[in-house]
Amino acid sequence: MNHLLKKGGSLSGRERNCAFLNLDGQRFATVSGVSGFDFADDARSLALVDWDGDGRMDLWSSNRTAPRVRFLQNVLPETGSWIQFALESDQMIDPVGARIELTLGNGNKLLRSLRIGEGFLGQSSRVLHFGLADEEIRQIRVRWPDGEWQEMALVAPGQRYLLTRGKAQPVALSGQRVEMPEQGGALEGAPENRSRWIRMPFAIPMPPLVAARADGQKVVLPPVNGSPFLINLWDPECEDCAVELQDWKAGRSRLPKNLQLAALLANPEVTLEGGKKFVEALGLPFPWGKLEEDSAFLLAKFLQEIFQTQDSFPAPASFLVNGKGELVSFAIGKLTVDDIVSEVAAIPQNAETTLGRLQRIYGQKGIWLAPVERQNLYFVPQILVEQGKVSLAAAYVRSAWSHLSRHRQIDRLLVMIGQSYFKAGNIAQAVNFYLNALNQGSQDPVVMNNVAWELATNQEPKIRNGDLALKWASKAVEVTKGRQAGFFDTLAAAYAEKGRFQDALEAISRGLEIANATQNLKSKASLLSSQKLYSQRLHHYGQ
Repeated sequence: MNHLLKKGGSLSGRERNCAFLNLDGQRFATVSGVSGFDFADDARSLALVDWDGDGRMDLWSSNRTAPRVRFLQNVLPETGSWIQFALESDQMIDPVGARIELTLGNGNKLLRSLRIGEGFLGQSSRVLHFGLADEEIRQIRVRWPDGEWQEMALVAPGQRYLLTRGKAQPVALSGQRVEMPEQGGALEGAPENRSRWIRMPFAIPMPPLVAARADGQKVVLPPVNGSPFLINLWDPECEDCAVELQDWKAGRSRLPKNLQLAALLANPEVTLEGGKKFVEALGLPFPWGKLEEDSAFLLAKFLQEIFQTQDSFPAPASFLVNGKGELVSFAIGKLTVDDIVSEVAAIPQNAETTLGRLQRIYGQKGIWLAPVERQNLYFVPQILVEQGKVSLAAAYVRSAWSHLSRHRQIDRLLVMIGQSYFKAGNIAQAVNFYLNALNQGSQDPVVMNNVAWELATNQEPKIRNGDLALKWASKAVEVTKGRQAGFFDTLAAAYAEKGRFQDALEAISRGLEIANATQNLKSKASLLSSQKLYSQRLHHYGQ
């Protein structure tokens, strides 16, 4: 389902909205077309409100696809008489749950309850509306949330009233009619001077991007050197890209002095030589290169996961990173020099809390119930490992640890990186990531055994650690319930590293019993070799 939505799809298959008319409580008839409600909006929620105060209920709908919100004004010429009530309690914070009961002249009763929430992401008006046809009102009663009933004085229809707990006389509310736009009129557009940047609500380490410079050398961006960095993606076939870069060239003297910039060719079909011709034709003074396809894929995935965008985005696109390597904001589309200057100036010089960042970006008003401080970034190092960029994955794990550490599969990721380092012969890094995986809850006995073996036998003194070797070798034997002969070889090596050769020989004996019982000749040979070695050391050093 999430995959479908990220592709810009619709859960309902873009079905048109439906409206049904209640026929005297016996059956329903579809009036979708004649009501004007059958838009292909992929609607999610409806909110009822007398928006213009004329006694006819209007409607707002929120939608999955554009337009994200739609207003439908009720212009039926004949609706009969009506009455509306707002509720107020002087004894409770909010009278949610209160019920109004109207008894009509024909003996029928109409009920309305004050509720919160109307479907998905919707809230109807708190003013309760009653359609009366042409019936008179004989009684008005309110049952408050604590169960107490209160009878109200009768009032005339065609008006909105306030019902207050403990006061029998309703108070007329004289509301002004809202001036409505002409039929089909659109909501007021966003101001032209609005920021083109999309700002990150909390600090997220930018994924490492690999690019080929003009001389063919590979570089990893962004650098983490204390200065802000702007990554711009361009395409020679994009007219806006040329206009944007020429504007930056003309105004480069106004760009912040501490800002570093890299303009990257993002079209995989254009060669580095083709990009060079574009750059030289424009006379661009900025460092440039070509973004690797693997990095372009990772960047698109990054935006898709965080912002639920589609899996690709057009050039030009710009990414502003602070001096710590964290993405501050990004923009899809053309930017001016003024846009860059103002956004760089807004980067805080000192560390700020997530709440402080939210208040700076969105303003001081309102209360944040629980500001989100972490993003699921597991996919970034996972993709890097799959692409064979193990060192970049490891570096990203370190920089994004606050986001990654609570992921339920973080131990698996650390094991993946450790395995890649082992295959590459980088034992020290492999052991480091394996140990972190174990400390994060990994119960993989093979990992425990491999770590313990390296900690007990590695030729590099900085890697050996007898205490940790014994801890994880013992744990591996425990997890496998002593059924793996080879694990006793590792346990013996851990004892030997600590100089406990008698314990090492006892572990060897247990391993040989299992190897003989399971006819594990390979483990038996290794255990016998270790037994000879530890016997010699026991005889030489004593216990």
